[in-house]
Amino acid sequence: MRSAILENGLVVNVILGQLGDSIPCADAISIGWLHDGTSFLPPLPAVPVPPAVAEYEEAVQRVIDETARQKMFRDGVTMASYVASTVPEWAAQAVAFVAWRDAVWAYSYVELAKVLEGQRPQPGIDALLEELPAIVWPI
Repeated sequence: MRSAILENGLVVNVILGQLGDSIPCADAISIGWLHDGTSFLPPLPAVPVPPAVAEYEEAVQRVIDETARQKMFRDGVTMASYVASTVPEWAAQAVAFVAWRDAVWAYSYVELAKVLEGQRPQPGIDALLEELPAIVWPI
């Protein structure tokens, strides 16, 4: 015979046999199940917590830095610093990058503001990243 040990109506352990205040239970019962005083109920499904604004910001910044690395720069800040480079190719890449970076952040903040104002459902992080404008590098 299996028995469940409860704390505040929650199964915290399942044992073989029976101890003082344990309750007999079926094989399917496991830790996390609920007991309403009469019967066992499966645990409620976890409610996903939507991402916080900081999580979106971190993801967008990763995309920006990864994009800069495509052109062999350490990160977005480094690439942006080449706008006034004396090497024309680097300066052109940096100008295109900075314009794209600004468009990415502007888009991200406008869309997140729409979420906060109830004008659109909150997207997952990957979904928002898929919506970002694509960079167009100079030839």
